[in-house]
Amino acid sequence: MPSAQTNGHTNGSSSTSRPFNNGVYTPLITAMTDDEQVDLEAVKKQVVRLADSGMGIVLLGTNGEGM
Repeated sequence: MPSAQTNGHTNGSSSTSRPFNNGVYTPLITAMTDDEQVDLEAVKKQVVRLADSGMGIVLLGTNGEGM
């Protein structure tokens, strides 16, 4: 029976660790237009504003809002 290991690592995972730096990380919301398209200009402005303030950015995170 084949093993779950790939290249010596379980399930193909890597042993290389990329820990977060110390600091504050903000989940990025997805700004939408009135016709429910991603508002790329608003997202760009938000990313630049957060990066300029020294915040870490979490993509595909959650900000805890309910639908």
